[in-house]
Amino acid sequence: MYVDPKSDLSNLGVPIVTDKTTTQEASNNPRATVDEVYDLILSDLAEAEKYLAGYTRKDKVEPDLAVVYGLFARAYTNLASRTERAAKYTAKADYWKLAGEYADKAISQSGCTPLTEAQWTDPKTGFNNRNSQNSWMLATHIDPNNTTAATDGSFVYAMIMGTETTFSVYGWRVGRALDRAAYERLSDNDWRKKSWLGPEFFYESKNQKPGEAYLVEKDANGNLINNKWATAGNNKSTEQADWSNDPGKYQFSNSASWVRSRINTSYGFKAWPWLYVNLKFRPNEGNYNTYEVGGATDFPIMRVEEMYFLKAEAELNTTGVAAAKATLEGLIKTRNSTYTVWRQPRRMSMRNLCSKKGIEFWGEGINYFDNKRLETGCHRWYPGASVERAAHAIDMNRIHPGWTPGFNNAELNGNRAVYDFNNPYTTYSTYTTALRTNDEVASHYGEAIEVEGHKFFDAEKFE
Repeated sequence: MYVDPKSDLSNLGVPIVTDKTTTQEASNNPRATVDEVYDLILSDLAEAEKYLAGYTRKDKVEPDLAVVYGLFARAYTNLASRTERAAKYTAKADYWKLAGEYADKAISQSGCTPLTEAQWTDPKTGFNNRNSQNSWMLATHIDPNNTTAATDGSFVYAMIMGTETTFSVYGWRVGRALDRAAYERLSDNDWRKKSWLGPEFFYESKNQKPGEAYLVEKDANGNLINNKWATAGNNKSTEQADWSNDPGKYQFSNSASWVRSRINTSYGFKAWPWLYVNLKFRPNEGNYNTYEVGGATDFPIMRVEEMYFLKAEAELNTTGVAAAKATLEGLIKTRNSTYTVWRQPRRMSMRNLCSKKGIEFWGEGINYFDNKRLETGCHRWYPGASVERAAHAIDMNRIHPGWTPGFNNAELNGNRAVYDFNNPYTTYSTYTTALRTNDEVASHYGEAIEVEGHKFFDAEKFE
């Protein structure tokens, strides 16, 4: 089948711009092939490895040799995953071997250790302070004195992801949440489960018995009744005084009663109480009131836990399941001391690795790139899903070109060589296998789901 060259985006990366690129060259700079981009990436990393040998950095915002090793591990993992499409980088076995070796070197060189429960869940410093998070290898930082970056004109992470912040409604009104099936699959013995508010935090029947299945009681109109947290008997109250301040198993920067008074149906949360909104990303110093303080957060660019996952994936593709099992089990036991990985076929082992990595790096951006690289699909619609609107009911196999953003108008207008080679624009409907209505989605809230049989990934990709 003939493809017009102006429509053929096969194996195209980004235009290459270096310190030697002139303004004139940049105005007519075609997209390089992906192989050419990796030529530059690997040569730059080799230079960085040479120049940073023996260097001791002053702050985690600066890269050091461990970060270079981590970037090498990422690069070789990506190369090993795309050899079928590459013109030059086709030695899959070599790249998996190198990915594992560099991940191991990054772990050793960094001196970092996986986050503890105390570090992860700390209401003042959890996922916002590079110095209190021992696993962080590289981070961004907003200084509290930088009032431009930490004020209400800036989309800081505490604002976008925060469930507890009062200085902006953006975070809690959106309710950044984990998928329900992923939450229910996560063991109660895994302390990371405290990163998301389960339905029992918002609604717990006064007749709930310890150790028994989650009890939901409704009146004749389908409204939930006998909620022990709603002290005034009104599940829709927006008054903090009408809610219990008992935090249960969770720790708060703000308060349990404030969160309950905001995260309910009065503010549009249709799936309440099956919401799974996050407590992972805290405002700086736990300050949920003052933008200039709470908004001055750090953010992880690379954590040592990622290196363990990359090492396990490399082992799965080289030395085999047993080695990968040992690496993955060693890491996850730091989150769930009872965790055991049973020996599984490679396909099931890869699914297990992806699901564990998805929980570990939720909200950090790492999983987005893995989903593209591994073409795992995105399956967030099923009866009982906690999505709030039909537009969020994504059920998509493998990968869609829309996951790769296009060039913006500034680049298209300033570089005529990419104008006819932009990535396609897509709408949300492109990501679904069947369009649904909001009412159809809502009619299934709270239904029992079969977690073990749930399709999290396109597993056939892992054969």
